[in-house]
Amino acid sequence: VKYQDHPPEIDWKQNKPGRGAYLCPQKECVLQAKKRHGLEKNYRCKIEPMFYDELLKQVEKNEF
Repeated sequence: VKYQDHPPEIDWKQNKPGRGAYLCPQKECVLQAKKRHGLEKNYRCKIEPMFYDELLKQVEKNEF
């Protein structure tokens, strides 16, 4: 989720305000989104590599 001038946040429960983007909770989907800059295109802002790393870690541990 991206809300106004705040950096994007991971919101598995989909209840935070702001612009959301759906990304399937699979490792391949996260890697493809990182490679194709899918979230950057959706949010129209730079996404730090650490964000994708955290997202990938949560997906691998099934923390959603």
